Amino acid sequence: MKNNDFIQISQVTWTKEKILENSRLLDSKLDLNVESVERNLLQKKINIYKDPIQHVYLGCPVDDMLTPYPYLSEAMNLIDLPEGATVVELGCGYARLAFVMTEDFPKLHYIGFEIVSERLEEARRCLTKVGFKGELHCKDLFDPDVNIPQAEAYFIGEYGTSRAIEKSLNDLRLISQSKKIFVVVIGPEVKNRIKSDHPWLAKVNEFDAFTMYSNKGV
Repeated sequence: MKNNDFIQISQVTWTKEKILENSRLLDSKLDLNVESVERNLLQKKINIYKDPIQHVYLGCPVDDMLTPYPYLSEAMNLIDLPEGATVVELGCGYARLAFVMTEDFPKLHYIGFEIVSERLEEARRCLTKVGFKGELHCKDLFDPDVNIPQAEAYFIGEYGTSRAIEKSLNDLRLISQSKKIFVVVIGPEVKNRIKSDHPWLAKVNEFDAFTMYSNKGV
């Protein structure tokens, strides 16, 4: 990999299709076989978790689960975390943020949570090749026994159910009572829930693919 593979979108003028094309090519370069894994998952029809209405996006177009690498790189640069900081990704899927951090932010620590083990196995297979030193956990974030670890920044995508997302946001609220955190939201459902039910989070930046928040008064 080269450092400019995860180029920030602000550095170039690209259409959304060009951004997706760039990310598809990077998936191929990383040997990330998303289509094959998703096809096998659909055949298995996995859907047995703590929350009986858990949604794991089986059968969705693979691009629907692709948060482009340039957007992730852009978000990381905007957060501008100090050396040694931890970033937690909730609903990490194929952990594309971990690839970005391994290549361009190697002095930060990554922890990813994903409910579908097959996705994590594929991510781990490819991350091993690029020297990944973070953590990947196969967990149901709706499970009351699952605790979100302390970190300086959290990425939240559209995952599970609204109840799982609400539990995660409440967990983050407790963490935020003792430290400053950033929350990077990808997707409208989490953004709308924050707006309506979580005034402890204040918007600090908004970009085409994500909205960035931080806790107030810390």
